[in-house]
Amino acid sequence: MSKFIGIVACFVSISLMACTEDSGSAQSPIDSSDCTLTQGYWKSHPKEWPVDTLTLGSVTYTKSQALAVFDQTVDSNGLISLAHQLMASKLNVAAGSTNTVSAEIAAADAKIGTLVVPSVGAGRLTTTATRSLVQALDQYNIGKTGPEHCAGVGAPECSCGDGAIHTGEQCDDGNNIDGDGCSSLCRLEVIL
Repeated sequence: MSKFIGIVACFVSISLMACTEDSGSAQSPIDSSDCTLTQGYWKSHPKEWPVDTLTLGSVTYTKSQALAVFDQTVDSNGLISLAHQLMASKLNVAAGSTNTVSAEIAAADAKIGTLVVPSVGAGRLTTTATRSLVQALDQYNIGKTGPEHCAGVGAPECSCGDGAIHTGEQCDDGNNIDGDGCSSLCRLEVIL
């Protein structure tokens, strides 16, 4: 029980922030500097995508299909959490970020293989099977590894995993990984 209380105390110190549901602006900040953006950014800024299709494993998704995948909640499906981080990583690289996660991107594509990600398909992987790749790609997307996160992006997007607690969220630890005290749906988890 004391471990759970410590985690709650950690998340309570994060302040609530105003956010925007902006669906696009004039240009991606990556165009002018070597930096990365989160999955929440790419999800809410489709006009700034540098590509019209994304390949996950051996399956190619249109932009509208990829956005539908971004809208899927993880619900204990590691394939969805891996797809979210892989799409963000591939969009960062396509937009000009230094690719320091090429091995992780290749490993994620290999792990996904021929599975089709919900909502487009019904593929499934355990969160345990994808956890290390999800974490490595998340660390790249939030700027902890590789280039830094893009500065001056503006108001944070209203999305779980952006590191700020927004209306309706109980916590937000800056990622969409289950089992670390704050779920992929930004709900507190009991860690035993």
